[in-house]
Amino acid sequence: MSLIGILSERREMKFFSKRLDGWSNPADVFISLYSRQANSFWLDREFHATERFSCIGSGEITTGSGWKQVEKLYAELIQPSNGPEIDLPFAFRPGLVGFFDYELNDIRLLTVTKSIVFDHDKRKMWFIGFFSDDADFADWMHAALLRLALVGGEQAAYRHNNLSAGTAPIPVLRHDSTSYLQLISDAQQHIEAGDVYQICLTNQIQMTHEQDELSVFLEL
Repeated sequence: MSLIGILSERREMKFFSKRLDGWSNPADVFISLYSRQANSFWLDREFHATERFSCIGSGEITTGSGWKQVEKLYAELIQPSNGPEIDLPFAFRPGLVGFFDYELNDIRLLTVTKSIVFDHDKRKMWFIGFFSDDADFADWMHAALLRLALVGGEQAAYRHNNLSAGTAPIPVLRHDSTSYLQLISDAQQHIEAGDVYQICLTNQIQMTHEQDELSVFLEL
C-alpha cells in the first residue's frame, strides 16, 4: 500500500479509543495475539523514565516510502484528520511504524490502523484505531477481549518451547579498541577545526545466530 493510499483510506475512517480498566502482561498479550503474524510490532517503553507506555499490533508493509514522501505526509498521519486533537495520555497514534538506517538510507515501514496500548504506571490498557464506524471498532475490541480472557503464562510457555540450543554466538565489534580510539582522535580534530559542532560516535556489535528472534527480545 502506498502512503497516498493510506491517507485516502484514513479519510474514510474515524478514530476510536477505549480504555480498559484492567491489565494483562504485554508479553503474554503480544505472544497470544501477534507472535505468529509476520508484520507485527512491539514498541516497548516499560522502563522509560517518564512515559511508560508500550504499544503492540500489526500492519501491512508500506511501499514507495522515500524520505521526502514520509516527511511530507507525516503531519497528516500523526494526527487523525476526522476531528480535533484527541486527548489521550500517550503520544502514539496509528499511522506508520518502522525504522530507518542512517547509513544505508533504508526505510522500512508498516501501515498501522489499530493498536493496543499499555499504561504501565496506571496498569490500564487502551484500544485505539481507525475504523469505519462504532460497530467495526466494537467487533475488533470484543474479539481481542475474548482472547485476553484466556491470556496467562504465554511468555513462560514461549520461552520453554524455544529454548536456546547450541553454543552462544561470538560478538564481533565493528571497530576494535585501536581503530575506535583513532576515530575519537579524528573527531576531536574535526571539532577543533570547526568542521562540526557535535559528533555522536558509535560502535556496533554483530552476532550471527540461529536463535528465535522473539526469545532473544524477551531475554533482553
